[in-house]
Amino acid sequence: MNGMAGGFINKKPREIRLKYQGTDIPAEQIFQTMYQDLEPLVDSNVSFQNMGSSRRYRAMRDGRSGHKSDPSERLISDWTKTLPEVGEFQADVTFDDGTTTTYDIGERKNFDKGILKLPSIVYLVSEDGTQVILREARRYPLDGIVKKQAIKHFGNRFDIKASDQYEKSDELVTEEDERQAETDLLIPSKDNQVMYVPEPQLLLALEQIYQDFDGNISRLTPEMAIVDSQEDKLWFVREYLPDMMNSQFSTEKVGQYIGTLHALGLMEIMDRQLIHYCLFKQGLVNYDPDFMTHTRNTIMLTQRDTESFLQELKSNNHQGAIHLEDEDFKDMRKRASRLMEELDQKGINRKTIYDYLSKSIDIESVPFIPNLKQD
Repeated sequence: MNGMAGGFINKKPREIRLKYQGTDIPAEQIFQTMYQDLEPLVDSNVSFQNMGSSRRYRAMRDGRSGHKSDPSERLISDWTKTLPEVGEFQADVTFDDGTTTTYDIGERKNFDKGILKLPSIVYLVSEDGTQVILREARRYPLDGIVKKQAIKHFGNRFDIKASDQYEKSDELVTEEDERQAETDLLIPSKDNQVMYVPEPQLLLALEQIYQDFDGNISRLTPEMAIVDSQEDKLWFVREYLPDMMNSQFSTEKVGQYIGTLHALGLMEIMDRQLIHYCLFKQGLVNYDPDFMTHTRNTIMLTQRDTESFLQELKSNNHQGAIHLEDEDFKDMRKRASRLMEELDQKGINRKTIYDYLSKSIDIESVPFIPNLKQD
């Protein structure tokens, strides 16, 4: 399998028991307890954005707001007072060799005070300081930040009906209707249309693609072990990964990532941040792919989305974080374009993902991934 080097996954975890004060709990309870008191902050930020206060919103996001009426600092302070004590939440992980490691579970505090959604990770920290990430991958409702951002970027090319198919409809009246709604993927009719792909369905589809095309395609996302799932969420653990800003830069790996991403028709333009990427020995991965979209349109992929990535790099280049020359950017473009052609010859193209996407979060579709779900 085309995988990542990492202690936790390589040790082959086989079971995880999440606990609160010694009592077994579901993964959902951890995220609810850790972050539900941040909802007033999210609601406040969303309200500011919906009011069209873009200048005020950017100031809050960048931490430059000097307004006394800015509620974010107070709301964050209120939230920190509700957090559980260290050690109240723990995870006992049993590995294939029979050993068990206990991890304290801690909240994420290094988030932007202009957040528009609740944090989606918690940290698992063992006694020796080893860190692992527990992530809650969510299917966000379309009528919210997804639709707003998608229309902003894609206008009428955004296929609302195809993007909305992952949510259950109250109009289903028969078992046959429900079965069909679960299994028949609605594919956009035009190549230039754009479809939102929720993170849980995206991750499970990609894992199947990695498996079926093993040796022919590089990973876009980190290896994971499943913890639990619900109708609209998938919980999994992965390695703790440094972001690409703290790694040796490689035009080859970035070009490989862009080429693989676009060969599958995927775009990140709705939420591209360099802190979402990790450079490691085998390549580049995105560990925060919660707002991915899909299109079959070559120009949108190779021009708009590629330019979005390179502009992020150039922005940091100007700030002195990355030192790249014009030739480096040309090299990344050439590598991405060449890889797209090579993958197409191997049968990996912009329609491939349709064979793997499911409307439901079906963890049974990936039996080759460690499933640590509690009995």
